[in-house]
Amino acid sequence: MRQGILSVGRHNRYGHPNQETLTTLANLRIETYSTALQGMITYRFFNHRQGQWQTFLKEGNRYQRTASVKNDSQR
Repeated sequence: MRQGILSVGRHNRYGHPNQETLTTLANLRIETYSTALQGMITYRFFNHRQGQWQTFLKEGNRYQRTASVKNDSQR
């Protein structure tokens, strides 16, 4: 599966990402991770082998949104 990161502010005034972009990514079967939804996003490699996605969103943020991220071993 192909994956992409959408680096956008949570309450950006431009409305990014726009629906056309999200539709295109979905049609191309590109799984996305969004900084607006999941906070800080990292991919950690382990000894030059397959790694895993990790996210961090500050707790207690009243605007926190939830989304699950599976690591590569769960796919």
